[in-house]
Amino acid sequence: MLKLKRSLRTVFLGLIALSLSLAVLANFVNSSISVSQAAAIVPDCARCDGTVKTHNDPGEPNPITKDEPKVCLFHLHGLNFDPGSIVDWWIETQPGGTVVLSGAVTILADGTYKTGQLSLPDGQYKLYWHEEGCPGDDKHKVFKVECVLPTATFTTQPTATNTPEPTATNTPVTPTATPVTPTETPVIPTETPVTPTQTPITPTPVTPTWTPPTATPVIPTATPTKPPERGTSNLGVLCQGCWSNEATLWVGGTEQTPPQRFALDANGWPAVHWTLWNLVPWKLRVKVSLPAGLDPNRWKFIRWVDTGPNDYLWTDEWTGTMNPSQSIKIDFQLVNTSSWH
Repeated sequence: MLKLKRSLRTVFLGLIALSLSLAVLANFVNSSISVSQAAAIVPDCARCDGTVKTHNDPGEPNPITKDEPKVCLFHLHGLNFDPGSIVDWWIETQPGGTVVLSGAVTILADGTYKTGQLSLPDGQYKLYWHEEGCPGDDKHKVFKVECVLPTATFTTQPTATNTPEPTATNTPVTPTATPVTPTETPVIPTETPVTPTQTPITPTPVTPTWTPPTATPVIPTATPTKPPERGTSNLGVLCQGCWSNEATLWVGGTEQTPPQRFALDANGWPAVHWTLWNLVPWKLRVKVSLPAGLDPNRWKFIRWVDTGPNDYLWTDEWTGTMNPSQSIKIDFQLVNTSSWH
């Protein structure tokens, strides 16, 4: 009887151990399934946790992962991206949300990229970036530009001035003559004078006369000569958001070479400038180019025709007539169509 009780107890304990083993096995299988499902929803990219730092240029901070939120001349440094992926970036004004710089880069084998030297007018800006193939919203950060940037100065041609010759004046000279009165002293003889029978003649002084000249002075007159007209005209092209692209000018259908690269003007905006010497009206055409590396299906140009929010045209060209001594300013803007409102 005692042996039977011990056998039943052994069987009971074995059943309990078997149940615990099955429970552990079930939890392991469920965990494996959950891990497999989680792995199935991971996007194609390995990390999608790349970041972009603003660094003063030239040079790099130590460590290189340090961010410099206050810059002057600067560059963007991407870190921890997937090698070979494409990253779009753009910079907007704060406040305002106007795109002033943009680009697209291919990540290097070490997961990094670095732009060339960039510059912006003093102020606060927001940097956005997006790695293609990664889910979620665009990543962003705020930084500030504080420095004194060189300004472009346009020199105006000097104006020729004709100074009239001095006027000659003839002033008549009136000579003065003082008459001389001659005097004669009679000679008294030492001998006994003979009383003359004639009365001595006393000479009468003669007063000379002089008549001043009657010539009328001739005053020459100088007539200033009018300088020939000079048709100096000025053509300026602004491009908000441009930095490394160019503008090309055609005059009467003839392309002017080489194209002009955009540089900061006196107000800190990218611009190009032409001075034209036209004595008659000229037909002009201007075309701006897209910066290298940008997707033309995503990045487009608009040309502002007035100051209203809807006063623009989707175009990268301008045509018009330049009259002598006229100044024309054309205002383009580079737009990211995926975020344009």
